[in-house]
Amino acid sequence: MNNGRIIKVLGDAYFIVSGEQVFEGRAAGKFRIMDSAPRVGDLVTFLTEDKFAYITEILPRKNTIVRPTLANIDQMLIIVSAAPPCTDVRLIDKLCVLAASKGILPVICVNKTDIDRGDSYRAIYEKTPFKVIALSAVSGEGRDELLALLPDKLSMLVGNSGVGKSSILNMLLGEALMEIGEISKKIGRGRHTTRHIELLPFFGGLLADTPGFSSFDLFQMEIREHELLADCFPEFAPFLGQCRFNDCTHRQEPDCAILNAVKDGIISSSRQESYALFYDIVSKVNPWER
Repeated sequence: MNNGRIIKVLGDAYFIVSGEQVFEGRAAGKFRIMDSAPRVGDLVTFLTEDKFAYITEILPRKNTIVRPTLANIDQMLIIVSAAPPCTDVRLIDKLCVLAASKGILPVICVNKTDIDRGDSYRAIYEKTPFKVIALSAVSGEGRDELLALLPDKLSMLVGNSGVGKSSILNMLLGEALMEIGEISKKIGRGRHTTRHIELLPFFGGLLADTPGFSSFDLFQMEIREHELLADCFPEFAPFLGQCRFNDCTHRQEPDCAILNAVKDGIISSSRQESYALFYDIVSKVNPWER
């Protein structure tokens, strides 16, 4: 019996990395019966015969995202830009909420700092526990800081169109290019025009090459009641339970500790506005839609 991680799924073919080897294989029929197909990022056990793998077990997942289909993510590198096309802060907060609800660490990466330093984003997110990194694919600013976050992690790189994800990847590649090229040959990267999720070896970690930003869905959050949304805004944590009303929604009630923290400049007003917007959206979703 062997252990490995699925790095690419193509139809019913699974590509698994185990040690220095890459195996192509299939999954046991029981997964179809259980309606629980293996997905990219899964840690699995498998049997082998002439380098062909047969997946027998999926190990417990720490988290999963449905669109794009990915499992066991450690951190989400959110690439944003204050230079056109600028990133909407609501989209950033949507991704941060999704990440927090899944136990994924968000990292705010402000790109194109050679054009605009992105001070408006820094003013918002430096008041959160999230790490904020200044990046420039032109000057190389932030490259070493970002690389230091990658070892021993499964990271996913996300961002709206035109924000510079490809430029950041090119800036990071360097000596990793050969390693990625070798594993790409083994799993047939580039043979198909349709974009598929796959994991690339990257400086001691794995980087998820995912489809477009628009595929993310707010309602993938692991939230079944809108009252739990505040837990996905970690800067709210020191103030929860300190409001006048036990059922405070932190939107307009008097003596709300969250709103008072906004007035005092401790919490960004932009983040509280995102929270209020998402609260209204989630509260209108029927239980069967969640």
